[in-house]
Amino acid sequence: GRDAAYFASLGHKVVAVEPVDEMREGGKKLHPSPAIEWLADGLPDLALLRARHQPFDAVLMTAVWMHLDEAERRRGMPNVAELARPGGVVSMTLRYGPVPEGRRMFEVSTGETIALARESGLAVILDEIEPTHLKRVKPVTWKRLVFRRRMMSQSGFGALVPQAVGLIIGSYDSQTDVSSLVYLNGDGTMSLRCATADVAPEPHEVG
Repeated sequence: GRDAAYFASLGHKVVAVEPVDEMREGGKKLHPSPAIEWLADGLPDLALLRARHQPFDAVLMTAVWMHLDEAERRRGMPNVAELARPGGVVSMTLRYGPVPEGRRMFEVSTGETIALARESGLAVILDEIEPTHLKRVKPVTWKRLVFRRRMMSQSGFGALVPQAVGLIIGSYDSQTDVSSLVYLNGDGTMSLRCATADVAPEPHEVG
């Protein structure tokens, strides 16, 4: 819920999706805000959220994709893409490293993810390795992928509206040491800011 709280502090309306009751209720207590709506829904179907037919300017998935198996990822990507408005962005992290004992995680690849996104109308605009600050016996690295949903016409992306709606899927995981936020600029561009668990994100004006 930390990313949701930060977006809310900037004046945005946020829908935070969390399927686990304990984590969702914990997020509400840690980050009480009238700008955050907590929804009991989850991947790969996101049935409740999609039933609203509400497009978002930004869709974020932090430390969640590796919890889906191959069939779930293939089913889930079109549903995620559907949530982004034409010209909106989808940002996600991919985890590379050994799976902790007792955890439900699966290997993911950049190539598969980009291919699934392309099939769902998403064009990759950022592909980079995230900084890692925790020392581990077995190395774990994270990759950030950002996509933009293709426009319905050839007229260009245009500007993103002020007070943009953001969607955050997932929540902080003990295996994750970097919190990444997508900032939407008034000229239709976007920028990223990252923060470790011990460092607050830098303030940034959203156009």
